Amino acid sequence: MCTVTAAVATTATVVAIAAAPSASATSTATGRIGTRTAAEIRTDAVPTPTLNWTDCGGGFQCATATVPLDYAHPGGQTITLALNRLPASDPAHRIGSLFLNPGGPGGSGLLLARAARQFIDPAVLARFDIVGFDPRGVGQSTPVLCFDTQAADDQFWAGAAFPVTSEQENTFADQMALLSRSCGQHDDGLLAHVTTTAVAEDLDLLRRAVGDARLNYHGYSYGSFLGEVYANLYPDRIRSMVLDGVLDPVSWADQPLRFFADTTVSDERTFDAFTRQCVAAGPARCSLARPGQDATALRARLDDLFARLRANPLVVPGFPPLTYQIAVLITLQDLYSPDAWPDVANFLAGVEQLSLSGAGAPAAATVARSAGLADIPLSPPNANDAFTAVFCTDTRLPRAPGAWPALARLLELRAPTFTRPWLFEALPCATWPARSPERYTGPFDRHTSAPLLLVNTTFDPATSYVGAQRAARRLADARLLTIDGFGHTSRRAPSTCAHAAIDGYLLDGMLPARGAHCAIDRGPFDPVPAQPAATASGSTAADPVRMPPRW
Repeated sequence: MCTVTAAVATTATVVAIAAAPSASATSTATGRIGTRTAAEIRTDAVPTPTLNWTDCGGGFQCATATVPLDYAHPGGQTITLALNRLPASDPAHRIGSLFLNPGGPGGSGLLLARAARQFIDPAVLARFDIVGFDPRGVGQSTPVLCFDTQAADDQFWAGAAFPVTSEQENTFADQMALLSRSCGQHDDGLLAHVTTTAVAEDLDLLRRAVGDARLNYHGYSYGSFLGEVYANLYPDRIRSMVLDGVLDPVSWADQPLRFFADTTVSDERTFDAFTRQCVAAGPARCSLARPGQDATALRARLDDLFARLRANPLVVPGFPPLTYQIAVLITLQDLYSPDAWPDVANFLAGVEQLSLSGAGAPAAATVARSAGLADIPLSPPNANDAFTAVFCTDTRLPRAPGAWPALARLLELRAPTFTRPWLFEALPCATWPARSPERYTGPFDRHTSAPLLLVNTTFDPATSYVGAQRAARRLADARLLTIDGFGHTSRRAPSTCAHAAIDGYLLDGMLPARGAHCAIDRGPFDPVPAQPAATASGSTAADPVRMPPRW
């Protein structure tokens, strides 16, 4: 086991590697030539895809677009992109198309658009066609496939829990090397061309294909990085762009270890906020609260609980063993949505009861119900493979699997609970078989034809507020709207103020004042208003994308 001193030394070397410029890995489609960027010139040379829209149920239309695999060779191999759209309900006053990206990377824009009626205001639905698309490599677009069958893919990822012990670290490294080999063996050239740069180029073709002179876009989480790249490749082609749950583009592209540090510390801060909100709500509304116990004591209880699970998994009759890893992942996932905080409190209270007093029927039922919250019903089948493919080609991490345990121990000094789910998910990048010449690393400060609206909560467990602030400073024409509250992206934060500001920007170009803050409508442990019934789209998911530990 590495000492802290050794971890620091190893990390210093890795950070130097991650921060060094890499001309060979930087996109050639970056500079401005005359009045157009090189990316604009390159994309303009590609014929506009033809979209033959057909009815696909629930008021939606579907189409596919044929685009180049490699925009440097537009006459070569092609791939297909799957799109859907919900036509504007007031076509006489239609503004254009609003493209959505749910994040991930690996999230399905098709599935996000299907849920649009549940999280987009009717005034926006009236004026825009809502357009979803699965990015290249994802879902129904030409997908990244790393296994022969979906069953084999599912089986692999089901056994890929982040490691805790040194033995598990070695086993996990072997598993991720196996994944890299399998992805390489199944690759027909796609892996080198799933970067966000290529998706941004696709997005510009799709903008043209739907007939819009300028892009309207709402990107969530990782989708904010797609927007940042598009804004700097195509700065003159933006009408409106909402970046919601904001990634610092430089950290994502060239300083991923800084990003991991930001994110894992944000997780810890959010977990501390969870304990404060629970104590304030009291035992009547938060099952973890105890009379006279403050938030510091509650956090200590939870740390003790995780320590017990780390030493010994909990056996619940009729269910698989509840491991430390499962408990941390369930907790992390439900920190994404403040409406789920009572559920995670119930889950942790039930686990605590079982760990202290043995199995009991009520507590076991609580554990079983809460564990079900970890389901991800709206991610495409290849979401894990697609995430890995995009992240490993977008970013630059050390090519040494042995560095990961040392890095984990160092980051755990500030983020002891949530470092490993994030950091070890990136371990395949140490052995990833593909590299891309089109990886975009900047600049990120180009002036744009319309200002960008950035939105972030102060306690976001996935896209840290400090990262959003940094992004706002980097981007030349951006305005940050702060939601003083909890949750990953505005759609999980109940804030009428923030939603009205987003709608006003999309519809009329109205920006909130500089330094504007919005309050949340209710606390995480306050009663949640009744949700509307399932819409005509057939979707019943109130929270369209829940992919932790993803962006």
